[in-house]
Amino acid sequence: MAGPSAGRGNWYAHREAFRQIEVVIGEEISTTDGHMLGLFLREPVPPHLSPAETVHAIHAQGGLAIAAHPFTHLLWFGDLKGIGRQIAELPLDGVEVLNSVPTELYANWITAAYNARTRRHTPVGGSDCHYLPMLGRTYTRFAGSSAADLQTAIREKTARPGGAVNGPITVARFVRDQLRRRQLSLALTNDHRYRQRAPGLTIEIEERRDAPTAVLHCSGQLTHANADRFKAAVTRLLEGQITRLVVDLAQVSFLDSAGIGGLVAAMKRARAAGGDLALCALPQPVAMTLRLVHLDKALGIFPTEAAALGALATLAAQPSTDPAMHIPGVSR
Repeated sequence: MAGPSAGRGNWYAHREAFRQIEVVIGEEISTTDGHMLGLFLREPVPPHLSPAETVHAIHAQGGLAIAAHPFTHLLWFGDLKGIGRQIAELPLDGVEVLNSVPTELYANWITAAYNARTRRHTPVGGSDCHYLPMLGRTYTRFAGSSAADLQTAIREKTARPGGAVNGPITVARFVRDQLRRRQLSLALTNDHRYRQRAPGLTIEIEERRDAPTAVLHCSGQLTHANADRFKAAVTRLLEGQITRLVVDLAQVSFLDSAGIGGLVAAMKRARAAGGDLALCALPQPVAMTLRLVHLDKALGIFPTEAAALGALATLAAQPSTDPAMHIPGVSR
């Protein structure tokens, strides 16, 4: 939720220029069974809770819980996944019946029909935008113009969806643009991948679906400018029941004291959660920095990602009643 929070901060800093705009902090949350939208949030909601637990966590903040693309029928299409028939069982505030992704054309119809036959949650629209020209292609209509009006309309079931799915020209432009940038996401069989960016640092996260493990591929510099964002990413993974972390530093060119502190804090949190953290593929300058501060033995350091994953798996397989047991540091 760093993006929307940052957006709200930017709006506040320049409110004279953007006084006609209100920012609603929201999040698309990965539950155990599909995606959920949380609106009017104050804090991030941990991923990988059940849909019922996710709704409860959103409502505990006074937010609105909305099922995102619940009947998406192309489950092979990367991260697009919905909670399906559970919309009839949950105390939702709304259901996204109009999603602008072209693959959802048929799923939108199913969602609207099923919602109308069951709980009749407030129907809403969302552009699910991953490309600027797609922004606002589908949307939610409501009486009024403020964030409070939107919240009231969804709660009182007066909001309605509007717009239409994206056409083939827009989709072709999106694919062309992503290929040029080499940022077209690939759907993997065993991994859930997504990317987070902070000043000077990019973190590509792979959540392994066959084990409570995540690999963080970092590129750039891990410094005071982004160490808090790195720690927040780790915290969110641990709150989502990930206990084993591998941090790939192959593309990290520099590490300052705040970056080192971020790695140590991540290790402590992983161990407190009953897991551990391993580093891999350290460039020589980064490895030397950790040796100078005598952390090359305290942190588990491995030459490759495979070696780090293997060490974490071996540790997890060892029966132990000692919560302080962890992988040994292995210097390069």
